[in-house]
Amino acid sequence: MKKETFLNWLKAEYNLVENDYGDLTLPFTAFNDYIGGFVERANNAYFVEHFTKWIIVISIGYNGSEVAICPESLPKRIPTTHPLRTELIDILNTLRSYPLIDDELYNELQQDAHEEQLPDLLEKLMGDLEELGYSDVDDIWDTLRSDVEYDFEGFNIIIHDWDELVKDAVFLLTHKTFEELEVNEKFTKLVDSKTYVYEKITRETARRWHDSQVITFGIKEMVKFVK
Repeated sequence: MKKETFLNWLKAEYNLVENDYGDLTLPFTAFNDYIGGFVERANNAYFVEHFTKWIIVISIGYNGSEVAICPESLPKRIPTTHPLRTELIDILNTLRSYPLIDDELYNELQQDAHEEQLPDLLEKLMGDLEELGYSDVDDIWDTLRSDVEYDFEGFNIIIHDWDELVKDAVFLLTHKTFEELEVNEKFTKLVDSKTYVYEKITRETARRWHDSQVITFGIKEMVKFVK
């Protein structure tokens, strides 16, 4: 099949858009800081890796790009048995019903973004905990990270309930402190004080709006019993 015939067939069969330079833009490959997400980024990366000789990467601004078939890069004749032709058609058929080419690549990109953004999350968490009188939360971060619920907005992690994450961290920190205490008169006095502190926290909740204030108050009340 001649190159021109193949390109015209692709354009008609898969509704590919031709840009001003005659390139055929491929679906679900455009992303930048404002559009697309990991699906488009993964597809983009897949085409770049597997169709290097046939495609061109076009900058669309704001740290993004899209992929297009470049007619000048194609051979003059493309046999029906050409491996890239066969794979390209299989991919375009798949994209009609499912927008992602490679699930494993998609997961890898998400995991990379997760790991890259963890330091920023940890810094923010430590800042919130320091306001509650805590520091050095490295020891509990692995536990929190495995349980934290989040989504991606574009390429950024969004925590569903940051206040709940802070409260979980406070619990882990205080629980660790309890475990490290020896079973002695001081510890017994602390355990016996729980009912009193709980009742006092309940009263305080009615007067204070922010949960972290109530948590801080409860911690201070318990500390009184171990001094």
